Amino acid sequence: MRANAVSCLIVCFSVLSGCGADSEWNNQTEGISGSLARLVYAKNSENEGETAGALYTLAKGHLVRIAVNDAAEFEVTDEIPINESAETLTTDNHAVYVGSPEFVRSYMYTPASGLTFVSESPERPAESDPVVTDGEFAYSTVTEFGWSFNQQEFEAIGGSLYIYAIDDNKVLTEINRIPNIGIPMGLALWGKVLMTCDSKNGLQQWDVSDAMDVKQLKVISDVTCRDILHLGDGHFATVGEAGIYQIKPTEEQTFTLISIHR
Repeated sequence: MRANAVSCLIVCFSVLSGCGADSEWNNQTEGISGSLARLVYAKNSENEGETAGALYTLAKGHLVRIAVNDAAEFEVTDEIPINESAETLTTDNHAVYVGSPEFVRSYMYTPASGLTFVSESPERPAESDPVVTDGEFAYSTVTEFGWSFNQQEFEAIGGSLYIYAIDDNKVLTEINRIPNIGIPMGLALWGKVLMTCDSKNGLQQWDVSDAMDVKQLKVISDVTCRDILHLGDGHFATVGEAGIYQIKPTEEQTFTLISIHR
């Protein structure tokens, strides 16, 4: 495919996500949102009077909740101020999690109390902040920046994976940090396999069945990507500067590249 076709495909990912400039779609376990997304859809129908769920978005330093019970007339139910650095959103259909370079936060909604803050992770130094969750744990990649060897450029120098336990009240507790995992960006979950995108080193796959003993399973060095979306049944699409990649799981629960759209 020619370069302009690639641009079109990447634009399509951004439009589908409803996100801003730097936020293609990624996944949750069910492809609910992108780890770089600024718009997520929560399907929670436990709240009285709710049948279709709600949209959550970040806009001008606010977290906004939009009820979608009536497809013809959305209703903004809440708009609360949030840290200006907040950039990304994810949900487990019960709580909404906000990623920023400094923290991960959780928020809950009930008709009685509205959208309320629940918990904030310990502060961390970073410039990248995507987060995904399965409701039991939240995973967030961060990228550290520093001066290049010759002190001429401020650039990405490495990254870490932070893991937070989530209790029944949606309180976040940092339980593990895996340093030096390349320069990670978007990430995705499939069961107990976590995938982290790296635009230089490739798609990394991690066994997170034991959150305290995370092991690297495989690296697909050909898939240099920025973000990743679950299409269902373990079928994923990723996006990066070289184009869009598709990957699928093997019998060993690792993933293999099946196609590239350039």
